[in-house]
Amino acid sequence: MCLLHIVEPIDVEFTTLGRMTMSMANKLYKLPHALITPGQFGIATDFDENDVGHWLLPIEDVVQTYLVESPQTHDLTDLCSFYMTTLTILGNSEIHNYYNVATETSFPQLMNDALIVSKQKGFDILYALDVMHNESFFKELRFDPGDGQIHTRRELTLISKLNANMQMTIVST
Repeated sequence: MCLLHIVEPIDVEFTTLGRMTMSMANKLYKLPHALITPGQFGIATDFDENDVGHWLLPIEDVVQTYLVESPQTHDLTDLCSFYMTTLTILGNSEIHNYYNVATETSFPQLMNDALIVSKQKGFDILYALDVMHNESFFKELRFDPGDGQIHTRRELTLISKLNANMQMTIVST
């Protein structure tokens, strides 16, 4: 997990600052405003049409793909794709790292640009699993290991945010 917008996840107690001040957290997680690697969201490739449509083709509020194009040859050299989720009760937007190819751009630089684009698009948190060499950028880009738990205090905070017209059902399995 890497915080892109700090205030919202702290306000809803999705995460905490620990021993940091908000000023320290802002400085630690600050990203440049402009991309380091030229690229854009979109895709055009020679992959099987069905595969592209299913795995990579941008679908608003579902999947986005960040491409890097060589300035010399105009070939696509690198890509990152993401799928999106929104926590309805909190209104937080999360993006999950999905599929990466880094051939010309270093993987940490590609992922740093992906963080910048994700923040510019308004996402609060980017998640990446510890798979397929992702660990190569975790430390440098200040990803924190999550515990995967939603704690009771957070659940109570969520419940307190429900308005009087909303109903909630708890199902135990």
